[in-house]
Amino acid sequence: MHVLLERVVVTFSGHEALNVDSLRVSAGVTALIGPNGAGKSTLLRCVATVLEPTRGHVVWGDSLDLPEARLRLGYLPQTVRFPPRFRVVDAVRYAGWCHGLPSAEAWAAAEEALEVVDLLDVRHRRVHRLSGGMRQRLGIAQAIVHRPTLLVLDEPSSGLDPGQRETFRSLLRRLGHGATVLVSTHLVDDVAAVADRVLFLNAGRIVQDASVQAILQPFGQPAASPSQALTDAYHAAMGAPGGP
Repeated sequence: MHVLLERVVVTFSGHEALNVDSLRVSAGVTALIGPNGAGKSTLLRCVATVLEPTRGHVVWGDSLDLPEARLRLGYLPQTVRFPPRFRVVDAVRYAGWCHGLPSAEAWAAAEEALEVVDLLDVRHRRVHRLSGGMRQRLGIAQAIVHRPTLLVLDEPSSGLDPGQRETFRSLLRRLGHGATVLVSTHLVDDVAAVADRVLFLNAGRIVQDASVQAILQPFGQPAASPSQALTDAYHAAMGAPGGP
């Protein structure tokens, strides 16, 4: 499911937090990079139907209405909160049920999602007994349990150890083959490993929109250091019009 932002402006107490003239995000993995306060979470919240723009429109798929769009998307916010007395599997099953899965199907889908994020062995543990990294993986499981066609992830690899990050990258690569994935991150290694497209955001505006391949192979040859190439592109974008 693609998503389209048209003349989207978000203001808070008179401050313009986001100003996107036109943006279409389609199948594949699109990474969103920018400094703190650049408007990344605000953009993701608009796409995830959590925040209504002050002006402009967000269009999901072929003009889906809001309830239908919410059934088809998965969202991981930067801060995830769970009912503390829920068991892990119940938290994921409840998320599936909220996205329209029948109860019996939600149970099987919850166990499948927990296996993907390597939490199946603690599925009967109470949420309040999980570590920070486990809670992050639980949030990812909630976001993917209903097999969304639009997945919106705000700093998803926060709190994951290197092994878990590699597993998560593999998951994103698989999801990007059949779904639209929009993910914010500060980790250029993750972008180099999984993203098809990168949006550099600064002061609420998109200052560069490019394919990752174009950044990593600007003259037809692979960059010697993908992370350095993306870092250089980031710094160049921050100096573009609309930057500081």
